[in-house]
Amino acid sequence: MDANTGDSMKMEIKTNTAATLNGNQLWVAVWSRSRFWILNALLMGTAFTLGWWMHSGARVQAASGGNALFQISGMDDANALMLYYPDQNAIYVYQTILSGNSQLGCRYKFQLGKPGAPVTREICPIMVMDM
Repeated sequence: MDANTGDSMKMEIKTNTAATLNGNQLWVAVWSRSRFWILNALLMGTAFTLGWWMHSGARVQAASGGNALFQISGMDDANALMLYYPDQNAIYVYQTILSGNSQLGCRYKFQLGKPGAPVTREICPIMVMDM
């Protein structure tokens, strides 16, 4: 077999492979390969849109228990629990709540006045802990 015969056989094989797929068969081959990705993209887009639509009316607010509103800030050594009592117009601050003793005493009390008025910081009175 000479070099020319080998090249012509390779060329004939390539030509025959391309000739067997007409336009319709080529479309079916491409569609069957890409159908998985197209359906996944549609499913992901639908899930994203549904999630976005469902959260649109939700509001995040500080949790409340009874009359007091609370907030925990910081998850490191500088953490604090702040309690706001609307009827007293005061904020109580408990520092380093995530370490040490399990019973905590108030560190500071912020007495609020009218909006824009100075805020008074007081040291909390020593509380007697029942044991």
